[in-house]
Amino acid sequence: MEIRLLKYFAAVCETLNFRKAADVLHISQPSLSAAIRKLEEELDVRLLYRDNKTVMLTQEGAVFYKEVREILDKVAVTEDRMQDMKRDEQRQLKLAFPSTSGAWLWPELLEDFKNANPHIELQVFDMSSYDILRGILNDELEIGYGVLDIDIPEAIVETRTLLEDEAKLLLHRDDSLAQEQVIDIQSLAGKRIAMYNAGSSFCEAAFLDLLKKNRVEAELLYVRQQSSVFNLVAQGLAVAVTLDETELVRHNTVLCLRKFTPSLPYRCGFMWKKNRYLSESAKKLLDYFTKK
Repeated sequence: MEIRLLKYFAAVCETLNFRKAADVLHISQPSLSAAIRKLEEELDVRLLYRDNKTVMLTQEGAVFYKEVREILDKVAVTEDRMQDMKRDEQRQLKLAFPSTSGAWLWPELLEDFKNANPHIELQVFDMSSYDILRGILNDELEIGYGVLDIDIPEAIVETRTLLEDEAKLLLHRDDSLAQEQVIDIQSLAGKRIAMYNAGSSFCEAAFLDLLKKNRVEAELLYVRQQSSVFNLVAQGLAVAVTLDETELVRHNTVLCLRKFTPSLPYRCGFMWKKNRYLSESAKKLLDYFTKK
């Protein structure tokens, strides 16, 4: 029985559509249909009910798919392990984190960690915590750093918390609210709040929910670039909410951060897939930051 046929069958089961499965596999639909027929003939059992509109698993097909999924997961783990065991070549580690909550990682990664592990080639991607989770679930990412307070399936994804803090308001130093060390969220009523990419971050979703629960109506201004948020605040045209004190804020003489109440606590850390082989490079990364 060919692994190729098992991958084809799994793709059909996971899309329940021959055309979509063929697109995912980058083969023609007739080739996919022929492969499934060959598999059914080899097993001497019908695996799928199909007509012009629908595809359904038979009882035997459902049992077979469960076994196939386990086999393919083991094959993927074995392939990863073999790749990781290659000697005399540079190891590659793909890592993703949000540009805001993960900004503090840059100097650690590019200086201390890189100096301690010169054989590891880092590929770093700027992604939201939601996109990182999707990438891990879809086996597109090995490991990522992000907010852990999103809906993470604990049965599938392992996490390790590195940071616990609370969100803060980003203000111009001349803003009247900046005179307060802790700002009552009711004070934001009628204020213009700059936000980055609607529907893309935990910070936005959690803060909007907090405003709603406290019946605070504010003017929301969405922009496409994170830098635009900082620029609007720096010009005194808006306030913003952030999870991290970035270098841009720390060294800007006109910006300041303030706590607010009710507070918005959050946790950040690493996440990776439980049943996927974790490379030695990823293990070194986890060990390095766990010991910090």
